[in-house]
Amino acid sequence: MATYTTRLGLKKPAGVDPFLRQDFEDNWEALDLAPGLHICTSGSRPSWAAALAGRCILETDTGSIYRWTGSTWHQVKQSPNGWNYLNNWANETVSPGATPTKTIVATLNSSTPGNIFFVCASSVQYPRGSVQEIYQGFQVNDVNRHNGERSMARWAIPTGSIPGSPDNNVQEIVVMGSSPINVGNNSLKVPFEVGNGANAVTIRYTRTIVWMVNTSNQ
Repeated sequence: MATYTTRLGLKKPAGVDPFLRQDFEDNWEALDLAPGLHICTSGSRPSWAAALAGRCILETDTGSIYRWTGSTWHQVKQSPNGWNYLNNWANETVSPGATPTKTIVATLNSSTPGNIFFVCASSVQYPRGSVQEIYQGFQVNDVNRHNGERSMARWAIPTGSIPGSPDNNVQEIVVMGSSPINVGNNSLKVPFEVGNGANAVTIRYTRTIVWMVNTSNQ
């Protein structure tokens, strides 16, 4: 007596069953309806006809899955990515008038193209005894993505003008926004600009949180 496979229901005739060509035709039809993922790279996608609409490919170089519509490829949206970075620059001193750019991460890897939302907060410190300011922006792949609005901290309180106030004032500066990112490695950087006050500013640390908020549908 014939049995059947668990997943596709392919017929497995027993040794005493008569030979029926229809059994083979039914099995081939079942296999044709379940072709599975086609493995390729982004540069070796197959050229399919309209009859293969609905079949998917997996690109080994990008990790992306695409669905064939019969005429074009549409990316199957995957789970969004999220990253969290804490950069401790050991209380780095930045001189007046300096414009350093600090690297948050050189190789943020995304399996899909799309857009990210970022929040970047830095802890900065300066003596209260004189006037100074520092600006912070945000760059993705060396392009400014703070939308023209940098964050700023300013110190203008003389020493001892507030009872019990410390001589060194710590402030938090936050910049946020969105940016497109590419498949593969992307760099995140923070440009700083220190004013021309008398003393240097200390960057204590920078914390950055990044979310993938949308993936493209290609």
